Amino acid sequence: RVLNSRYEEKNVGGYIGVNKSWGYSHLLISNFNQQLGLIDGGRDSATGKFLIYPQTTLEHIATDAELNTRAFTVPYQHIQHFKIASDNNIAVGKNRLGINIGYQRNQRKEFGDLFSSSPRLFFDLQTLNYNIQYHLSEKRGWKTSLGINGMYQENKNKGEEYIIPEYKQFDIGTFVYTRKTFFNKLTLSGGLRVDTRNLYTGGLIDNSGITKFTAIQRNFSDFSGSAGISYALSGNFIIKANLSRGYRAPSVSELASNGAHEGTNRYEYGDPNLKTENSLQFDAGFEWDTKHLSWSVNTFYNQINNYIFYSKLSRRAGGDSLVY
Repeated sequence: RVLNSRYEEKNVGGYIGVNKSWGYSHLLISNFNQQLGLIDGGRDSATGKFLIYPQTTLEHIATDAELNTRAFTVPYQHIQHFKIASDNNIAVGKNRLGINIGYQRNQRKEFGDLFSSSPRLFFDLQTLNYNIQYHLSEKRGWKTSLGINGMYQENKNKGEEYIIPEYKQFDIGTFVYTRKTFFNKLTLSGGLRVDTRNLYTGGLIDNSGITKFTAIQRNFSDFSGSAGISYALSGNFIIKANLSRGYRAPSVSELASNGAHEGTNRYEYGDPNLKTENSLQFDAGFEWDTKHLSWSVNTFYNQINNYIFYSKLSRRAGGDSLVY
């Protein structure tokens, strides 16, 4: 028996909807509730048996009853996730309109204090997603779609410890994509997307008067897109090429984290001056397909600017910094 290797999970969900000649409309609801024991792994040096409540006044070798019980002991997590979403697809003449709106609430608690019933970590994250797409009917071989999507997200810290600050984030993006095939051999496709992110994080001064988080307000805007071509030299042989640009805005943890991450055994801190990652890629290749055999050769070049990555912080006196 491995001490605290236990979990309890309760899930419920379902959907209701209507399907008609004009399209469909569905409402989906789900609720996820999980308690998960975290294995500490501490063992008695003399016997090699598991220790319960290590490094506390109640530390002792785990009894058979404590190894077999399904009751939770610290440390453990409690995760609750509720989701409701509306999925709609409506005919507008010969065109189609897709509308998807969803709300989620994720509450993640971590209990690690034997002498307190309050969670040490408690993240209360609420997210509203929206996605509206308009698919135009094919005209002269052109297939075109356009739309707008994004999300609003808000996180609150309700525990005794903090890794990331409370924040509010709003994302919005708009896009257009089109494709056309000529003479059943030449296909052109391309798309363009523009996104904007508005992020605000709250400041925090802890009980000792030390500034844990400094308020940050950042706006990120950029675009991504692609243009591609493929040509069928014969019924089985196709050559293709594509040029694309992508981007990614830094996340809240990358910008503003400040705390010990017990899961990775490291202290994480963010950089509020990070810029948006962006990339440029060119790829080309050819494919040969038959009923029983496929063969392809592809090559690509990808360049990433302002790449965001983890880096180690050294102590002032030199050497590695440690998590205490």
